[in-house]
Formats: sequence, C-alpha cells, structure tokens
Amino acid sequence: MSANTLSISFVIPVYRSEHALEGVLAEIAELKNIDWEVILVNDNSPDNVDAVIRKLIKRYPKQITYLQVRKNCGQQAAIINGFRYVTKDYIATIDDDGQNPPKEVLSMMTVMLDHDYDVVYGVFKIKKHSVFRNLLSTLNRFVSPVTINNKNRIPMSNVRLLKKSIVDSISQTSSSNNYIDGLIFSLTDHVGFTYVEHRTRVTGTSSYNLIKLNTLWINHMIGYSNIFIKLMTALSFAISVVAFLAGVMYFIITINNETRPTGWLSTYLTLTFLFSFTFLLLAIISEYVSRIYTSTNQNKTQLLTTIYQHT
Repeated sequence: MSANTLSISFVIPVYRSEHALEGVLAEIAELKNIDWEVILVNDNSPDNVDAVIRKLIKRYPKQITYLQVRKNCGQQAAIINGFRYVTKDYIATIDDDGQNPPKEVLSMMTVMLDHDYDVVYGVFKIKKHSVFRNLLSTLNRFVSPVTINNKNRIPMSNVRLLKKSIVDSISQTSSSNNYIDGLIFSLTDHVGFTYVEHRTRVTGTSSYNLIKLNTLWINHMIGYSNIFIKLMTALSFAISVVAFLAGVMYFIITINNETRPTGWLSTYLTLTFLFSFTFLLLAIISEYVSRIYTSTNQNKTQLLTTIYQHT
C-alpha cells in the first residue's frame, strides 16, 4: 500500500436491498487509491439479500466482513454492530440502496483532512426522501443544539466519515436506544460537513416508515439530553410556588370576609399545601432521574452472528 493510499472501512446496514447491493459494492471497488473493506450487517432482512452477499464474498473475499443480526434491530444498532469489526483508519457509513454514491466519500475525506475534523457529514444537495422525512430532518437540525449539543447546527445525514478513534468509542456503547449522531456530538465538537449527491432510489422503498421515523425522533429528543426533565422540574417548582401564593392570598381574603363558609379555608389550605408539596417533591425526583438518565440507559444486546470475516 502506497503512502497516498487511503484506508477506509465502509459500514453498510443491509435490509431489503437484494437488487441494489451488488451495484453499491461495484462502485466501491472502482474507487482509486483506496485500501477498502466493507462490513455488511444483514439486519434480518426478509428478502434474498443473504444469497447476494454470499455471492459478493466470493467476488471480494479479502474485503468483506458479513454479519447477520438474528432479530431486526434497526439501522442505528446495525451500524454500531458493524463498527465493532472495522480495521481501517477511516470509517464511512452509507446506505445499501444505491442512493449514496461511494465516490462522495473522497470529497468528504478532503474536507476532513483539510480541517482536521473527527467527523464529516455528507449533506444532500437535493434530498430524494419523502416530505415527512425531510421535515423531520429540518426539525432535528433546529433542535439539535439543545438535544445533542450540536453547537454549530451542523446538518446531519446517514452519510458520515469518521476517524477510527470516534468509531472505537461509539462501538463500546451497549444501550438499546442508540442514536449515532447523539453519540458523535457527545464525543467531539470537531465536526464538519460537505454537500454530496443523493440519487433517486432505483428499486424498492425506504424501510423508514412512520413508526421507525418517530422512534428515531424520540431517541434524538430524549436519548442524549435531559432537557424535558429539566423543563418538568421547572414547571413542577413553578406550580408549587403558585399554589403556595394562592393559599396565602385566599387566607388573607378569608380572614377579612366573615361570610366565607366555616371550614372552607382550612380545607383549601390543606389541599393547596399538599398540592404544592407534591409538585415540589416531583421536581426533586425529576432532578435525580435526570442525573441518572444522562449517565446510563437501558442495556440490551443483539444476537449477532459473524457469517464471514475477511483476513
């Protein structure tokens, strides 16, 4: 391998792509001055993609690692599973449907080396996704400074180029609700982007349905931030203060108004006190939950089989 050769691992989650995956691998193989490998993670795809992958292994026996997840775990978890098997200096994530030209990784590499970024996103010039998915992407970018500490509002996509040090850290996570972009921004602020081509899907439809997009959105919003717990804490404390002040106010009104029914004041003040005290306790509990939540998450592992690993 020459000094000018780049060393890149392509991590590709595979699901319902039996008619497109072969073309993606062919484009990777055509890249010049690249020492490449591909980690294919079959996310329990129901089509005939397993046979396609086994045929590709015979064609590229020294470049392919094939992993098979025994139960569908989603794109994010599939990619992280693939991260555990990379061996090259740089890691690229692209889709299996042919919409992300592998050659665009080279322009992303130029940006990374010029600016010493740890991660570079390939942002689509013209998105070929559904209107709803594009809307969620825009909303994600808008709230990401708060939810995942994306201070510079870097636009994100599923096309990424990462240094191996970042990938090694991400691969150690064991949460079942992982969000790769959240993990990235929890590790580094040295993140950039460049515009890349996004092709129209030739065959099939996206596996990201409304339910999966909503799940990903929830992971973005609450997986790596305690902002909602903080808001609940503030709201609970505010309600307790308002309830207390209301009790004081009605106490003053009642002692100056002899026509109030007997026992009404004591009942109201008792309920007001309990109401305010309950919300104050909720605020305190929320703060404890917030600290626990940001340091840990649910543990869950996938049953993963290494079908083939290149040597």
